[in-house]
This record gives sequence, C-alpha cells and structure tokens, in this order.
Amino acid sequence: MYVSSGTATLVNCVLEGNSAYNGGGILVNGGTATLYGCTFTSNTAITSGADIYSSGTVSVYGNAVGFTSDCTQGDALSTSGTIDPNPSFSFSGCTTL
Repeated sequence: MYVSSGTATLVNCVLEGNSAYNGGGILVNGGTATLYGCTFTSNTAITSGADIYSSGTVSVYGNAVGFTSDCTQGDALSTSGTIDPNPSFSFSGCTTL
C-alpha cells in the first residue's frame, strides 16, 4: 500500500506477501497512516521497512503484529518520519525502532 500526500486509516487489515524497494507492506511517503489491529505477514523490502517504511507520519494501535521472518533486507519498521509517541505494536524477530 502506498500513501503519498493523503491520509489512510486501516482497521483490522492484513498486509501479506507484498514486496517493494522500501515499504513492502505499506510505504508512507509524506502522508499520514493510522493502523488499528493490523497484521503484517511475509512482506519484504530490498532496502528498508519490510512491513512499514515511512517518511511521513504513522500511528499504529491495537497490537499490530508483524510476522515478517526475513529482516536481513530491511527492518520490519523503518522511518525517517514521525511515529506516534504512544504506539501499541510488536514485530516478531525484527528490530522495530
């Protein structure tokens, strides 16, 4: 999923089996994404953010869980933007921040 200058809100979503250069599951490029109860499975990125890559603003709530197993090609979550200061999330086997 790609969010540019807009806003996206995802509720109880599943982002599975996606791949990209950055942001295999979701790429937030200057926009805003709010995720509630989302699951990330088997996403890959060539450089950064197998599950989420952001240069915008991301808020993740409801114990969003990343099951991306190969984190050698980018952490599960990679950001140069803003992450909500009180997020509730975990990513299995990957560095989050």
